[in-house]
Amino acid sequence: MHVRTSVISFKVHLYPYPYPSDAIDPGRLAQRHLNNVMTSSSSAPHASRYLAYDPSNVFACIIRGDLPCYKVLETAHCLAFLDINPVAHGHTLLIPKFHNASESAAVIMDITDEQCMLWMKELPRVARAVQKVTKAEGITILQNNLAAGGQEVFHPHVHIIPRFANDKLIRIQRNHKNADAAAAGTKQLAPEDGVNTAALIADALKASDESHL
Repeated sequence: MHVRTSVISFKVHLYPYPYPSDAIDPGRLAQRHLNNVMTSSSSAPHASRYLAYDPSNVFACIIRGDLPCYKVLETAHCLAFLDINPVAHGHTLLIPKFHNASESAAVIMDITDEQCMLWMKELPRVARAVQKVTKAEGITILQNNLAAGGQEVFHPHVHIIPRFANDKLIRIQRNHKNADAAAAGTKQLAPEDGVNTAALIADALKASDESHL
């Protein structure tokens, strides 16, 4: 049986609000980001294990109030607003708020457990509101990290995307029979690979109890 899959590349919100004429120039923001990323982590305000945090990134500017957004929720610890380049009506972003340089992080791997909890605890509520307003038949939650993972704005963020049957957005078909998996362009996990990989990840998690991963 041949299984067809539909995959799109999400165009990510480099600037999630139309810039007013007196706002910070997006070209200057982009150049500043590139300059800061090229700077060594030792000279950055937050020495990240994965990527130096750039405080001039567009989401940081929105949090500070330097740039506007279509805000749907703000708490002491997070901000939710509409994506300016939505892949679907109601496409919303949820981001954590960093209050000083020492706690700032560019990717989710560098935020603390407490930061993640305070950020993510609002995710179900925002998702429910998006689904209610858009009458979506489903919701996709997407979170990208680092350039290879599809991240373009280097401040952790979650996409909340309304979904409908046959909307032709990203859809991964999973099948448990080898023949169907091959037809779908996927490969079933080999038992040896599953055992070894699971053990390595479990060991890494145990090690993180003694020293933060």
